[in-house]
Amino acid sequence: MLQLEKAAPLYLSEIAPPKWRGALSTSFPFFLGFGIIVAGCINYGTAKHTWGWRLSLGLAVVPAAVITIGAFLITDTPNSLVERGKIEQAKKALHRIRGSSIDIEPELDELIRSTKIAKSVQQEPFKTIFKREYRPHLVMALAIPFFQQVTGINIIAFYSPNLFRSLGLGHNASLLSAIILGIVNLASILVSSTVIDRFGRRFLFITGGIIMLVCLVSEIIKNLTIYSYYDL
Repeated sequence: MLQLEKAAPLYLSEIAPPKWRGALSTSFPFFLGFGIIVAGCINYGTAKHTWGWRLSLGLAVVPAAVITIGAFLITDTPNSLVERGKIEQAKKALHRIRGSSIDIEPELDELIRSTKIAKSVQQEPFKTIFKREYRPHLVMALAIPFFQQVTGINIIAFYSPNLFRSLGLGHNASLLSAIILGIVNLASILVSSTVIDRFGRRFLFITGGIIMLVCLVSEIIKNLTIYSYYDL
């Protein structure tokens, strides 16, 4: 699963047309969120049966089989083929992705030109990234995924039924609340996919960071207020 999370967005971004690249790149988290909702609905529907957990676990075979079979049917990305010197295969891949009626020569020439520029760089990339001018990029590349995990979003997403039960909700209510949480998550992905190519990724990143900061600070203030009230 971890390898799929890394490979799928990269594959989507490489095969997507430039004007739709942002929206198509969000299709991976969209279908991931959709799958979470489907799993939540199955858990809710089979909660009354003792064999329900077996059905929930067993049905995971279906998307896994689709992904595995689909991986053998899709072509390599044109970027990857050009980097390996397989120009004719890259041309066929572009025709397959863009359509036979589309002139793919300008895009292919751009891929070849970019690959030549990248290969002409003599400096070791892992040494270059530690230079002073690239230090902010390195810090952000490490800080963004780190602090995303520190917010605890994965814990809420994966263990939301248990969290809701710890708040006093019943078994069925906690499962239903997890479904509602998944729907909200899916709706936010749809909103981001519609605006990402219009306003840019940087705008979306800054906006999301501000919203997340405001929500977390509000939660901290609320908890401090509650604790101070009970202390009194």
